[in-house]
Formats: sequence, structure tokens, C-alpha cells
Amino acid sequence: MNASEENGLFRLVYVFSDHCAVCKAWERDVGRLYGDTDYARKAPLFAIDISLFSEHFMDVTPKVSKTPTFMLMIGNHEVGRIVGYQNRDMFFWALSEYISH
Repeated sequence: MNASEENGLFRLVYVFSDHCAVCKAWERDVGRLYGDTDYARKAPLFAIDISLFSEHFMDVTPKVSKTPTFMLMIGNHEVGRIVGYQNRDMFFWALSEYISH
């Protein structure tokens, strides 16, 4: 599903853990600049600690068990998921599968 036509209805939920070294790498490489990208205008970032995930996203299946996990959401409905992080280019390539920029 390509989300670009639904501008304003989407959010990118970033599930993280303070103890996750890969999360810290994403925050360093992408997190600092994400807000200035075309992607952020189409899917604003919503960060949530994995320990709080279940109480805020009870209906999401499959449950999130690894960090980082990125879920593209329309309301409370998940339309795409990226699990893990390798590097900035791969992250934006994976995100482009759901959101055109």
C-alpha cells in the first residue's frame, strides 16, 4: 500500500528501548533528521518505549517484541512494519515501500 495519497492520516510509530544499541544508532543516523524529511510531513514520528507499547496499542497484531520496530499506522490500523535497522539508506528504502517522497 502506498500511503502518499493519504497525507495527514498517517503516523510512523517508532518502538524503542533505552537499552537498545541499534535504536541509538537509528536515532543518531535518522532520528535527528527525520522531522525535516518529506516522509515526516506524510507520516509524523510517534516514539514509544516498548514497555508502554501494549497499553497504547492493544489491538495491534502481531505484537512488537523487538526494537527498533517502525509501524506505519492509519489511525489504529497498521499498514506497514519495518523491524530492525541496518543503515539510513536501507531504512528510507524500506519506508519508501509505503510512502513515496
